[in-house]
Amino acid sequence: MSLPAWLRFAELSLLAGWLAWRLYQPRAGRASQALLPLLAMGLAAAQFVLEGQAATDPFTPLIQVMPTLLGSAYGGLSVTAIVLAPALAVWVWRRPQSGWPATTAVMAALLVIAGGVSVTTAGAVSAAQSSGEIAMSPTLAVPRNATTTPNPYASDASSAERGRAVYQQYCVTCHGLNGDGNGPAIAGLRIRPPSFHNPQHFLAPGMDGAHFWVIQHGDGQSGGMPAWEGTLTPQQMWDVLDYIKTIAAGTSNALPPAPGGRPPPTGPTASLGSFRPGG
Repeated sequence: MSLPAWLRFAELSLLAGWLAWRLYQPRAGRASQALLPLLAMGLAAAQFVLEGQAATDPFTPLIQVMPTLLGSAYGGLSVTAIVLAPALAVWVWRRPQSGWPATTAVMAALLVIAGGVSVTTAGAVSAAQSSGEIAMSPTLAVPRNATTTPNPYASDASSAERGRAVYQQYCVTCHGLNGDGNGPAIAGLRIRPPSFHNPQHFLAPGMDGAHFWVIQHGDGQSGGMPAWEGTLTPQQMWDVLDYIKTIAAGTSNALPPAPGGRPPPTGPTASLGSFRPGG
């Protein structure tokens, strides 16, 4: 169970116990009665922030996903609980022996709200994870729901080897043999290809789906990255992504030799036959 789920469990248990104690001991000390809703508020706020963090990715800050969360039923219930709990604490502190039925009713409502938060969490976080776009570069935005696409070949040791052959045939002309963005065709490109020697970008956790989307759809810019869907199969696109990740990790040279013992091409014209304008 995740930390936010444990916090929700603790909040529900605290509120239920507090309500039961309030019914059993209506004249309990005001300090203990006022402290419990403040603890519930802290738990509610902490799990809301943690769920927001769970909806982010390496390219999307927390502040960007907060509007989506706040606009959901989950966000509305969470804010209500966070605001209502301290108000109740102040009321109990200032008037511990008066308005017992009213304060008890508010406690019960707070418990129901906390239950509603638990029920609506998963849907709200899922919606926040797939809303908006990821700014992969100044000229490239990818739908955030692309990050939910799993890499089906992540555990396939041969994927990067197959991807090397795809890369050498289709990608070298723009991205360069070593993945440094200095391919022989860059003079005709309006947008310079990125260097793959960037582990923070290409090895970021949970981002394989976004990088696959770029290979699949291109960047939509004239003179930029073309869409390879229709030219490459899905497996070839995943394989070339896995090979790019070995470049980012600095392990591409550790791959087994190409079939037949032939070394990879080393000249600047290694793959000019596969070059496409804008590629």
